[in-house]
Amino acid sequence: KTSTVDFIKFPNDIQALANNGRIEAFFLPAGSSVADAHNILAAALPLAYHPDVKTVATIGIGSGKTSHVILYDPGIRSVDIVEIESAMVEGARGFGRRVANTFNDPRSFIHIEDAKTFFTRHNRKFDLIISFPSPPWVSGVAGLFSKEFYRIIKSYLKNDGLFVQWVTLFEVDVSLVASIVKALTLNFADYTVYFTDDNNMMMVASQKKLPADPDDRIFEIKGIKNELAHIGIYNLDDFKLRKLGDKKILDPFFNSYDIAANSDFFPILDFGSIK
Repeated sequence: KTSTVDFIKFPNDIQALANNGRIEAFFLPAGSSVADAHNILAAALPLAYHPDVKTVATIGIGSGKTSHVILYDPGIRSVDIVEIESAMVEGARGFGRRVANTFNDPRSFIHIEDAKTFFTRHNRKFDLIISFPSPPWVSGVAGLFSKEFYRIIKSYLKNDGLFVQWVTLFEVDVSLVASIVKALTLNFADYTVYFTDDNNMMMVASQKKLPADPDDRIFEIKGIKNELAHIGIYNLDDFKLRKLGDKKILDPFFNSYDIAANSDFFPILDFGSIK
């Protein structure tokens, strides 16, 4: 109803999911893991920072990989996946066993709904909310990176809950990233940034001070341990190699850019860097 969605099978077991012609998710042949990095880390990082996550909400289904990895954790009670476009859900099913938990685990619940409407209507608090929408420069998506959205979303987190924001660095300059970070830091007491690969970063935010390092219990969960091994992460030191910094270090850097926080009323991400 909202876009044109294609599931594409290439030779050599390469599969892709496209939204309005743009590749939203893809998998390379078995044994190759380049495309999995940000999906896997979006699940593993917050679980490592918060070892007692029970309830999870994810914004945007993408390939379904992030929810698939989260559901390897036996302590998870529910994962609510909020996706505005039903065809994206149909497309993600095409990835089969690579995302099987998302569609087969009874703790997984898929909602075809606008994210803001979902949280308002259900009025529940979660241990973890992961925002994985389309890139911020896609028309209509900037509102999921605004200070108003972050103010709303934090009200649906428990006191010790975590919020994870994926940000693509592809076709986005540093000043636009700064506008996103400024919007987020207005609403959260602390955050930590990790690079998932050359073109993507992940922000883990909390209303409380985050631990200096994630917990290594994540490597005790076999399914998650195996997924992390596929992207070359075997221990906490491998996590640290991808860490850019925390709020104390990064706020001065991003504040040095003369750009306002992205806002529903001043949609910088929709129109580019407005000074």
